[in-house]
Amino acid sequence: LYMFGKLVEEEEGGFGLWASYIVTGVGANLLSWLLLPGNVVSIGASGAVFGLFAISVLVKLSWDWRKLLEVLVLGQFVVNK
Repeated sequence: LYMFGKLVEEEEGGFGLWASYIVTGVGANLLSWLLLPGNVVSIGASGAVFGLFAISVLVKLSWDWRKLLEVLVLGQFVVNK
């Protein structure tokens, strides 16, 4: 949250960070509610933190091959873990 939140805040400002966190958190919990069986409880901030991660990657994404390579490597690391 500290790393990705800081990146989003640098680009979008404090309100943008807050709005992104709320929207991605609510969206992740709604998707969990829709996709998971009824007897599974899903609460927490992991969806919001991952949403900030995705936003920070998209904000920093450009057509510079070095940045694209960095995103691919970081994305591969996340998928493997």
